[in-house]
Amino acid sequence: MHGYDTLAGAWDELTRDWSAIPWQSVQRDEVKGSLRCILNTERVQFTRAVKVDPHTGEVRQMGTAFQASLPKLLYGKNSRTLPVDDHPDALAKLDQVIQQWFPGAPPVSEMTPRRIDATDDRDLGGELAVSAALTRLQAVELRGKRPWVGQVGTISWPGKRGSHTSKAYSKYVESGDPESIGTLRVERGAVGLRCIRSDYTKAAEGALGNIAKSNSAPDGITDLAIAKALAAASQGGDLSIGQALACAGLPAAILGPFSGIVDAVVKEVEQVTVGELFSRALAAGMTPARAASLIGYANVIQHFGAYHNTMLTRQGQYKLRKDFERIGCDPKAVEFGPLYMSFIGPPRTMTPEEISAAKLRQVEEDEREARAGQAEAKRRISRRAKEAPPAVVQVVREA
Repeated sequence: MHGYDTLAGAWDELTRDWSAIPWQSVQRDEVKGSLRCILNTERVQFTRAVKVDPHTGEVRQMGTAFQASLPKLLYGKNSRTLPVDDHPDALAKLDQVIQQWFPGAPPVSEMTPRRIDATDDRDLGGELAVSAALTRLQAVELRGKRPWVGQVGTISWPGKRGSHTSKAYSKYVESGDPESIGTLRVERGAVGLRCIRSDYTKAAEGALGNIAKSNSAPDGITDLAIAKALAAASQGGDLSIGQALACAGLPAAILGPFSGIVDAVVKEVEQVTVGELFSRALAAGMTPARAASLIGYANVIQHFGAYHNTMLTRQGQYKLRKDFERIGCDPKAVEFGPLYMSFIGPPRTMTPEEISAAKLRQVEEDEREARAGQAEAKRRISRRAKEAPPAVVQVVREA
């Protein structure tokens, strides 16, 4: 479902005095004659920029900007995408907050957009599937650049100033809301008026094309109104927040091909339950003990996050990974369910003593495995010798 998340806008005003506002941060640059004030409220962040003539002290420019999450304003939490049809209610809530701090400010719908984030959520059924999708997205290049990986697993492709920024992340990890478990958030933001205007023009042209094909327009929207808005946008005229959000196709235009790229990656993600993994291993001819070792290895890999952190020997890892290849499964794609999420917890750093003990145990296990293999080979040779038919000896007598 396409919709909205973060919205940023601004308005200019030179006459009103809001010096009584409790700004939390005030930054002055006497050389450039600039003043920047920041106010963070519970639901909206405000930033005020003032430019003053360094010689005369005359205010040349004064503008106030806001940034807010529309779903959080309307629903009280930011756990799901704001549908396109709900944006008027979210703007009404935003108007109330702005008027509380800045009485007399213009309506939000008349302000200039600075940033619009379009979102598209995907329910993958579990957090491990989301993690597997994000792991695959780390190898995807956009505009010839590899993504950045954030601290909470967010995959982002930042753009230049005045362009698009693309992100993909686990909504549950980002929000902590249980309702978001298994939700992969696809997000692309249009930053800057020029970028927003370009996406709006694409969306308006698409709306005009649909009207021309169907000879009708959605309720409350006329082809003349869209044509006028399109003309204003294409000619570089003013574009208001209300005008931009009223175009139903704007989220899809902002997202562009990014959603399709993520969908192609998600199709490659396969989740395998513990039971399925065990059954596959037995079907491949492995013993129950070996099948259980594959389950344990998958758990360890997900716990430590990378192969080189498991402290297993190269020989042991090689055999385990070959076994996973035999049954066609990725150890990171095994679904352990709530037991894994609740009891294993986040990875931790092993102490040198634990590492030494783990290495010693691994050496002992490798030696036991080697001795057992040798003993089994001797038994197999002995068994074959006993089962072989007796040799037939022919005696040739001399005439």
